[in-house]
Formats: sequence, structure tokens, C-alpha cells
Amino acid sequence: MKKLLPFPLDFQSYEGNPLPLVNPIKLSKKHIPFHKNVLINTQEEYNNYLAMLQYLNNQVELGFKPKWMVTYHLKHPREFLKPLKETNNQFGHRDTYGYKYSSHLWNQVGYDNYMHNRRNDYDLVSKENNHIKNLINKYLYGIKRFNRKDKVPNMMFFIEKGRVKLQYHIHLLLTGQNCLFNDIIDIEDTLNSSILLRAKSLSKTKHIHCTKVDTPIEVLSYLNKETKKEHLSLDTQSSVLLKKTNETTHRI
Repeated sequence: MKKLLPFPLDFQSYEGNPLPLVNPIKLSKKHIPFHKNVLINTQEEYNNYLAMLQYLNNQVELGFKPKWMVTYHLKHPREFLKPLKETNNQFGHRDTYGYKYSSHLWNQVGYDNYMHNRRNDYDLVSKENNHIKNLINKYLYGIKRFNRKDKVPNMMFFIEKGRVKLQYHIHLLLTGQNCLFNDIIDIEDTLNSSILLRAKSLSKTKHIHCTKVDTPIEVLSYLNKETKKEHLSLDTQSSVLLKKTNETTHRI
């Protein structure tokens, strides 16, 4: 008999909680621990999340060893908004602020709508990720010929909107193997100089961050948190993944 958990499914807040079962979620026999910040509301969400998490864990078993997690944002019209102080009250009490654009408002509206739609289009964001991947291969791994698939390192791109759900941002897992740098400071400097200057799609106001990955399984569980029926967090079009065959492992 499958174990039942109450609704919603939050392993941290419901650990040992004696609340009655309401819309219970049936745990799979192949269930694996979820990240503490993952919140599952329905059986369908649970099934989709678990299936993808099993696939990600299988990538680790096949040999993917992420060492760095890079987080970056794509350029958005909001970056061109400039705050304008409209009043000058003593000590700033009840001061009001407005905003102005760097160009004519009428022209800006059309551009804003265009960029907003582009930045919320999954396929177009994936296309931007592929361009970032080429720059990373060149400046972090020294790979200039991208047709050499045997030289391209494994990496995973995750597309998510975060809590505000307004715009996609990207998390990228990189392997340390054959990387030209072995220090976070050097990697961030390269990301925010050589790569940022050559990628027109990247935000020029938000710093690109890099953190070290100590627990790959836990990080993958966290990055998979927005996976739903209508949204796949893992960008399979840009990621360099591993595929198991009868005799060996290949990149896809």
C-alpha cells in the first residue's frame, strides 16, 4: 500500500505533522527525498516533479559532476527606467517618485512590449542560452570550435521565473573538469567581463553570480522546483547531457 501525505506536500513543514489527510498524495515506490523548499500541491505535480528529478539524478550517476552554479538575468526594459524625485520634503517625508525613460515614451512602449514578450518566451530564452553556452565554452573552457562535441563539457541550464513570476532567469550548472579557472573570483570576473560584454541579451545592471556546488543531488532537487506539466525547468535544447547506451555513455 502506497504511503499517503497531506495536501500540500512540504517535507519540512509537514515532518511529524498530525494534520488530517486532505487530498492525499500517493508516494511512488521510487520516491526520493525532495529539497526542503519544494512545495507540491497535487498528485500531478508530484508525478511530474519526481519523474524529472529521477532523470536529473541519473545524469549524476552517469558521470555529470557539477562544481559551479552560475545565475544570470536577461536584459529587460525595466533596466531603462530611471527614478525621478518629484518632491523635496524635509527628511524625505512623504516624498513621491516617478520614472522616466531614456527615449521617447511612445517609441518605448512598443519596444517594452516586444522585449517583455521575448523575455517570457521559453523558446527564445533557450536560444539566448545557447549563445551563452558558446561564450562559456570559449572563455571558461578554451573551446573555440563548437563542432567538437567530444570536447564540450557537460552543463545544465534551468529556466525559472522565481517568486514574482514576471521574467525568466537562468541557473547554469558547470563541471570543473577542463575549466580554465579553479576559483570563484576568477570565474565571476570572466563572466562579468569577457562574456557579459559579448552577450547583448544579458542584463547590464545585474551581476552574474557563481557559487560552488557541494551537494549536486540537493541542488538539482532545488533547481527542479518549478517543473510542472506546462513548464520544464531543464532547458534540454541548450544543456549538454549524458545518454546511456548498451556499452558506454555519450553526450546529447
